[in-house]
Amino acid sequence: NSGGIIGSVGGIEEKIIVADEYKFKKVLIPEFSNYNSSNLDEKNLSIEIVPIFDLIEAYNNFNGHKYELKTEKINNEEYLKEMEKLSNSICLRSNELKEKINFSLIQINSTEESYKLQAEKSYNYSENALKLSNYYSRGSFCYNSNINYRLLVEKEQNLTIMQRDEKIEELKKEI
Repeated sequence: NSGGIIGSVGGIEEKIIVADEYKFKKVLIPEFSNYNSSNLDEKNLSIEIVPIFDLIEAYNNFNGHKYELKTEKINNEEYLKEMEKLSNSICLRSNELKEKINFSLIQINSTEESYKLQAEKSYNYSENALKLSNYYSRGSFCYNSNINYRLLVEKEQNLTIMQRDEKIEELKKEI
């Protein structure tokens, strides 16, 4: 994703199993991926599973290097104000989505719990980015949080495919 952050991908469990079958020693997975590790524990895999955050971490882990990316902060006031406004809007959406969720319905070790934990983790990262005035990263973290909270909201609504399609059509008309 933007900024070198490695975003979620699907089929993590299956990819780990295949990597183990091909005798890989280590598999790098995106830190923000949703997967159920308890499903993998039952399979007695011999592969090391390493969650990674960004391309630099992946590169270093894969190659055994300690490369650091030196970046310079852009001092463009207008850009910073716009990114701050945008990240505030995206993060506000996280809070709005969170308020729609009945967390008491989420079962331990469920897919829904992993969505919840990823949403919370991403939101916490956004708060750290805010402290550093890194609004672009903050917005990215909140966006990831929003995706996971949105999955929980949709799961709670328990819509049929037909109802979902009708809702999509309504949104298209609004747009």
